[in-house]
Amino acid sequence: MYEIFRGYTLYLFLAYMKDRKASRFTALVASPTFFWIVLGFFVFEALWFVFSAVYPMAFDEDFHFGLIKLYSQHWLPFPTHQPTSASMYGPLSRDPSYLYHYLMSFPYRLIELFTKDQTIQIIWLRLINVALFSYSLVLFRQLLLRIKSSATFVNVSILVFVLIPIVPLLAATINYDNLFMIFVAWTGLLLAKIIPELEAKRVPLRDLGTLAIVCVLGSIVKYPFLPIFAACVLILVALSWRSFRQPRAMWQAVRKAFLATSKTTMAVLLTLLVLSLTLFSQRYVLNITTYKTLVPRCDAVLTVDACQSYGPWARDREDAQEKNDDFHAHILSFVPTWMYGMWYRLFFMINGNVPTPAWARYQNFAPLPGLGFTGIALAVVGAVLVLLSWRRLFRGEWLLAFFMLATMLYVAALFLSDYQSYANSGAPVAINGRYLLPLLLPLAAIAARAWKLVIGYRPNIQLAIACLVVLLFLQGGGVLSFMLDSNTTWYWPNHRVVTANEAAQAAAKKLVIFDKPLKIHSP
Repeated sequence: MYEIFRGYTLYLFLAYMKDRKASRFTALVASPTFFWIVLGFFVFEALWFVFSAVYPMAFDEDFHFGLIKLYSQHWLPFPTHQPTSASMYGPLSRDPSYLYHYLMSFPYRLIELFTKDQTIQIIWLRLINVALFSYSLVLFRQLLLRIKSSATFVNVSILVFVLIPIVPLLAATINYDNLFMIFVAWTGLLLAKIIPELEAKRVPLRDLGTLAIVCVLGSIVKYPFLPIFAACVLILVALSWRSFRQPRAMWQAVRKAFLATSKTTMAVLLTLLVLSLTLFSQRYVLNITTYKTLVPRCDAVLTVDACQSYGPWARDREDAQEKNDDFHAHILSFVPTWMYGMWYRLFFMINGNVPTPAWARYQNFAPLPGLGFTGIALAVVGAVLVLLSWRRLFRGEWLLAFFMLATMLYVAALFLSDYQSYANSGAPVAINGRYLLPLLLPLAAIAARAWKLVIGYRPNIQLAIACLVVLLFLQGGGVLSFMLDSNTTWYWPNHRVVTANEAAQAAAKKLVIFDKPLKIHSP
């Protein structure tokens, strides 16, 4: 009876879409109200993880929480030495990805004044991370609208995005990726203001100064921001050359902008820029001068014995020792392995509360069919459309060009880092699809623009495809994957939490047709 009801409901929905009232449906989806409904749905998903998933969750939650507690013991983010008990966090004094932990140490200090209960502390910090990720979605919506994407597309793409299983999971986790998302969106919004000004041969000094501060600080939230920083510089240099041609014209525009900017604004910008550059230099510049690299290895800073407590280093060392003598890494053969791993860990579901040692295998479930295959189809179709239209697509579209260049540099750096680890250890490790999340929404906007150039504006077809994609992603998307795959060991040890999740699992199995993960091995 339930299957008949579901089929009849789908038939009514499709009949409605063919009716003249489809335009009203489109108007609803394009409205700000629909976005806030989507955001509310996302917050619900993330809160389910906050109050259900046992600590620590999979994405290094105990690592980040531990660092937050360490930074809470100091008022400045410059540890002069590393305590022996902190060896598990790697070379703390040389780690350039520290701003998130330092900033989060302040709410932690406040929370600690009221409670010493670690569970309550974890929940409050998780809630702050949900707020960070939610705010990034607000910024990304503004950014996509500035890219001139339709409001309908923007709202639907954000809905599909929050139905990726690891999105609400990451948002509910104490993890620096949540702040990283804000900095990526913020960078794009600043460029969206700067580019028209430079095209008009004006120098928006205040926005450029703000962008410099954001890029510098973003690089110490997480060092993979550096490729995005580099793309930003390259685009601005190319656009400035195209607009001004001569250094003298550029200098005159800068001088004019400087004289038009108030002294108070300049003083604030310079102060913040000096402060951010100080924080940046204390890690990156000292790392280069002392260790000849931006991010030194653990054993270059600490002793080998100390590094044994640092999970990623110990894992790589163990894998390298067990590597076959006849192993030879080939970059071309690594490409499909890497792509498969990124796809798998973008749509899979994973538990928390990992046993010691920290690098032990997690229990995870492969992507569900509706999610996995739809994700592949979207990626392939989008890539083909971009390749077919790239000349027209990026001509005069500097913001789109920035995100395409940023994606290329970011993915290349990520791939090369993973390949180097693979070549050294003989094992494909640390290949994580969540690293792509900050650039997925801009990439979706690029693919949508390519669709219009190649296929044209076909609202009925586009609406039908959007509905189909959403329906397929609802087949286990978002928190539904957690509800379907989890068991009592995944939850907080609380009777009400366990009861609620068991009831949700029973309901989810009725809602999802293809509720069995794909029969593939974890990469």
